[in-house]
Amino acid sequence: MFLKSKNKFRFVTVSFLLASLVTVISSASADTTEDVFIPFEVEAPVDCSDDDVPASWMPENISGAIVVNPGDSVTVSVNPNFENGITDCPGSSVPLTGYVISTLTVPDGWTPSTECYVGGPVVCTAALEEEDVEGYFTVPLDAELRNDYVATFSLTWIP
Repeated sequence: MFLKSKNKFRFVTVSFLLASLVTVISSASADTTEDVFIPFEVEAPVDCSDDDVPASWMPENISGAIVVNPGDSVTVSVNPNFENGITDCPGSSVPLTGYVISTLTVPDGWTPSTECYVGGPVVCTAALEEEDVEGYFTVPLDAELRNDYVATFSLTWIP
C-alpha cells in the first residue's frame, strides 16, 4: 500500500521536520564546555609613605624685643611657621594635623592671656594659615622701672 503522492509529500515533509528537530536536540546535547583557566595575582599596594617626612613647625617671635611702661597693655606675637610634610606618593603631601595649646608666662601679678587666628583662645587649630598666635598682658602700675623681665610664650603642638 503506497501512499498517495499528496500524502507522500506530507510524509516526507513531516519526516524531514522530525529529523531536523532530532538533529537540533542532539546537537544541543552534544555541546561541550571547556574551562580556560586564567591565573592572576593581586599585588599589595606600594607603600610610598615609607620615607614620609612629617609636617613640621619652627615657632618664631615676631614681636621682637619690646619696651613697655607701667600700665601698658602689651601684645606679643609668635608665628608657628607650620609646613606640610613631604611624601613620595604622587599627588599628595603629609598633611598638617592637630592643634596647638598656647600659654604665656609673665611675672607674678601680670595677668596673661593668649589667642589664635585659627581656633580661638588658648587652643589653636594647627593650620598653614596660622601666622599669628598672640599673647596679651598688662604691666602693673607698680612694676619696677628699668628692670628686665622675660615673658615666655609656650606653644605645644599635638599632631
